[in-house]
Amino acid sequence: MKTTSKRSDWLLTLPLAAAAVAYVVFVFLPGRRATGELTEQIDSKQETIDQALSMHPALLVTRKEVDKTKTYTSAWEERAPARGELSLLHARIRELAAAAGTTITRFDPERAQIHGFLREIPLSVGCSGGFSQVFKFLQGLEGLPPTIWINELILEKMDTTKGYISCEMELVVFTNNPENSDYVKRSE
Repeated sequence: MKTTSKRSDWLLTLPLAAAAVAYVVFVFLPGRRATGELTEQIDSKQETIDQALSMHPALLVTRKEVDKTKTYTSAWEERAPARGELSLLHARIRELAAAAGTTITRFDPERAQIHGFLREIPLSVGCSGGFSQVFKFLQGLEGLPPTIWINELILEKMDTTKGYISCEMELVVFTNNPENSDYVKRSE
C-alpha cells in the first residue's frame, strides 16, 4: 500500500506543480508585466497632470495679459483714423496750426508704408511763428486722438527781433491696414 500511496501522491503532486508553474508563467508574470506597464503609464500621466497644474497660475497671468492687449488694441483701433479719414486729420492739423497762430510753410503727406496689420503714413510739416504759438501748435498735435509720432523736430530762430522761429517736423500717423486686419471684419 505504501507504494501506491507514493505513486498516487506523485500523480497528484506533478499535475498540481505543472498547473502552478503554468499559472506563474502564463498568467502571473504577464499580468505583473502588464501591471508594471500600466503603473508606468499612470505615473507618466500623473506627472503630466502635475506639470499642467503647476502651469495654471502662469496661464492665468497670460490670459490677463491677452485680455489687456485685446482691450488696448480695440481702443486703439477705434481712435486710429480709417483710410477715408486721413484728409479730415490733415484738415484738423491745419486748423490747429491756424488756431495757434502759426503759418504752415510745408505740408507734405508721403506714401504709406505697410507693416503687417499697420500702415505707417509719414507727413512732413513745417510752420513758423512765435515760440508760444509753435508750442501751442505742438501741444494741439499731442491732443489729437490718432496715434501720431513725431520722429524729428527741428526748431530754428528766424527773426531774433520779433522772436519768430521755424519748426520742421517729420510726423508719422499709424492706421490699420484693412487688407490684413480683423478691423474691417469688426466694423462691417
